[in-house]
Amino acid sequence: MLEVVFSDSEIEKQVLKKEGEGKVENSSREELTRILTKFAESGWDLIAGPSKAWLDGNGDEKELLAAIEQADKDCGSCGCEFDPLYKRAIALLKTA
Repeated sequence: MLEVVFSDSEIEKQVLKKEGEGKVENSSREELTRILTKFAESGWDLIAGPSKAWLDGNGDEKELLAAIEQADKDCGSCGCEFDPLYKRAIALLKTA
């Protein structure tokens, strides 16, 4: 019988890699969650629906990104509080 021994750090790295595949890093995820919560509460269907779905764990990141990019295109320079948030959310999603 062959016994393979892994150190705790090797196991932790593998677990973190597995959990993090295709997902946003923890601190970035928290920031994205705060931004998407604002979008979900905005009442603007373009971003509210996809944001709520993502927050509920049912969302498609590609659809969410497309919606936020469209919102940035339509309204990303109007001077409202969301203008910088569109750009930041896009950056966070693209680095996921």
